[in-house]
Amino acid sequence: MKRVQIISTYTPSIPHLSNEELQEKINDALQGLLYYQLIEKWQVEVFDMEIFEETYTLSDNGYKLLKYWQGNMFFFAPERLDNHGKYVHLRYWHDIDLLCHLRYAPSFLGHIMHPSISKGVFTPPLSFAVQAGVNQEFNFVVYSTLLTDKRERLKRIIARWKDFVESGSDILMKDLGNNPTILVIYVSTVKQAQRINHELLLDLIPGRVLLCIGETLHIQELQHAFYQPLAEGEIKQLNTKLFETH
Repeated sequence: MKRVQIISTYTPSIPHLSNEELQEKINDALQGLLYYQLIEKWQVEVFDMEIFEETYTLSDNGYKLLKYWQGNMFFFAPERLDNHGKYVHLRYWHDIDLLCHLRYAPSFLGHIMHPSISKGVFTPPLSFAVQAGVNQEFNFVVYSTLLTDKRERLKRIIARWKDFVESGSDILMKDLGNNPTILVIYVSTVKQAQRINHELLLDLIPGRVLLCIGETLHIQELQHAFYQPLAEGEIKQLNTKLFETH
């Protein structure tokens, strides 16, 4: 990774601005934050592809400022970057990418990064809630996987989840309400999803488990990006009307 750090930003829609005007405002804001050294810009090599992606992270000054003003919110501390490998940015890109699509779904109620979750369950980087009907909400927890991840990482996450659900306890997350909770594993490709399902037998896990596939998300949009794990590593694409966008 080169120290110089595609910015994916989760920003609310501003009705009176075109995409070009909104992008210009975002770029101006980023340049201002860079000028005051509140963020850092990076260039990241994307695996073995001959391209580099740009991303932005908080600087030490930016992190301290945000923790002072919004101390209860989660912010990724700059010193932690070196502890998570050079592809940690990509994991967060997955989360932000999913959020950028979710915000257009009328059912989307909100999200929390690194939520406070029931003890015994791995803290997910992303959680969100949706409105499924009158007085009916669902919570989702999302664990992103990278092609470079060691297999044991996801195995531990799934094992802890399985043990907790089998104990009969409810998955609770602060500020999202006591709603039915769905486990989502975000992967980049269909092939990766099939391999993970084959290795971890996701179809046998109690409760609802879904796979969200990045390449489908970008080609067919959010409504068709979710897959149901089946036996023998097979997966079934779903038409998830809950995530229809209008």
